[in-house]
Amino acid sequence: MLRQIIASRKHASDLDGSVVFRSAKRLIDNAHYEEQVLQMGATRLLFLRRKVPVLSAEKMERSIRTFWPAFRDLLRINIPEAAIIDFEAPFGGGPLGQFAVGIYSSETISQRHQQEINLATGWPAAKSTRDYVNAQYKGFADPEQAYLDDVVIHELGHLYFGFGQTKAPPKRLLDWWFALGLGLVYDRLVWKAQYKKKSSPMIDALIARYSEFRERPDVDQRLVGPNISRDRAQGLSRLQVFGHGKALIVLREMRRRTGDRTFDRIVKEYLSRPVGALITYDDFLAHLPLAHRRALRAMETGFSVR
Repeated sequence: MLRQIIASRKHASDLDGSVVFRSAKRLIDNAHYEEQVLQMGATRLLFLRRKVPVLSAEKMERSIRTFWPAFRDLLRINIPEAAIIDFEAPFGGGPLGQFAVGIYSSETISQRHQQEINLATGWPAAKSTRDYVNAQYKGFADPEQAYLDDVVIHELGHLYFGFGQTKAPPKRLLDWWFALGLGLVYDRLVWKAQYKKKSSPMIDALIARYSEFRERPDVDQRLVGPNISRDRAQGLSRLQVFGHGKALIVLREMRRRTGDRTFDRIVKEYLSRPVGALITYDDFLAHLPLAHRRALRAMETGFSVR
């Protein structure tokens, strides 16, 4: 059983010494938030929760309490400080800075954002995050908790892969697929340990959308250096569908072919580099033993990686 985590509330003055915490607080209107610091082992995690939340702040905190130790125990890397923000945005979550991620929810979602969610997932439009949750997570005993668990798990993965312990290439969104995909490989292990045979509606939708595009000759199938000039006309949300859906499929297969234990050992060694080191596909391949590197280079052709 995961160990209990002690939560403590701090005044703003107690947080002034932390660059991570100060940066996170600049992203919000402090009048509408309250601060909570979760001390979890060696990690101080700032949870910025809305005073009038869209989804339950208590359930969000429960997700954080449950899954932060799961990541720490899985990857064996200590992150001293991080921030999680209950953020006003349509659906899902995302990085808001180095060592800072947002968990998204909104009472009202614009038509433009509804269209973007449809491009990424294929889901019909809904007017609020809760409407999406009730429609897409209805197979769970507590749809709201399942959604929050799903997003928190995924965003905690970003704190290791791409937006915290390691850094995705700046201002090159198409190069984020490797960080996103590698994070997904491990955040899905955490999800599976909790939910056993139930899969994530959000990740399933991204993979299903990828399957709609994978055989289309008019769509550039590459993960590395694709031509994206026609993506919008083709109805493709590449960062979501390829950067999440395809990236997860490719990197799961890479882990299988390398061997789970070997792959996980190399990933842990890779994560133990200096904090903030760039995480890129070719750099990671260089960390693999030569025999595995050759096999994976051959795999690239079948998966149209390059």
